Amino acid sequence: MRPRLTSGLARNSTVLNDRQCTVCLASLRRSGYSSQVSGTGTRGPKVLLIDDEALVRSTLKRVLDRVSSEVLTAASGEEGLSVLRANPDVRVVLLDLSMPDLNGTEVLKRLRDFNVEVPVYLMTGFLPDGIDVSTATGVLAKPIDIDRVRRVVASYGTNS
Repeated sequence: MRPRLTSGLARNSTVLNDRQCTVCLASLRRSGYSSQVSGTGTRGPKVLLIDDEALVRSTLKRVLDRVSSEVLTAASGEEGLSVLRANPDVRVVLLDLSMPDLNGTEVLKRLRDFNVEVPVYLMTGFLPDGIDVSTATGVLAKPIDIDRVRRVVASYGTNS
């Protein structure tokens, strides 16, 4: 059974925000959830996770390693674009909307200049009016529902 964080949340929700990441990681370790993380299996698609917050990247990577063949991470938009160019077999991108220097909408725009087909999911706690997300595949609300993220990634099958 996977741990559920319910303190201050809707009953039976599994979500992460910045303060809960540390608690969630400890809970995942205690439950043995991360004991089989390899990142090199053939379970699912190759994922690129772009987020400027190290704790969010490491937590989501641990979760996604269970359903992905490989999880690549990038700490900035520029780094994410470089990683994607170097890894054309990435099957899905999870992209933080609010990052310093190069925000998620600008990364999405530049990404679409050279890769129009890869599914991109924007991750955000707040979607301001006037933000164009029409070229994104979807939006994942923060705090992140890790079960939903897991389902989204798993829906893209395996890298072949």
